[in-house]
Amino acid sequence: MRLTVELDARYFVFENVKGLTIGEHSRILDELIETFNAHGYEVVVPYSVLNAADFGVPQDRRRLFLMGAKKGLRLPTYPQ
Repeated sequence: MRLTVELDARYFVFENVKGLTIGEHSRILDELIETFNAHGYEVVVPYSVLNAADFGVPQDRRRLFLMGAKKGLRLPTYPQ
């Protein structure tokens, strides 16, 4: 997040383990979203956990993806 803000990026994609969405760890994710919002970014919610196997990768690999954009720009969308 720090690099996104420092580089004044127009868009970002944050990727991490899906465990960040479960239990106590989800508070960290909520704080991350709040911090992006505080720095002028809008985050696509709900966030998405995607499986690489659904996109041609020969591996069952579920990962959290969080995407966002500077406020005022069109938000990206997750694949169906």
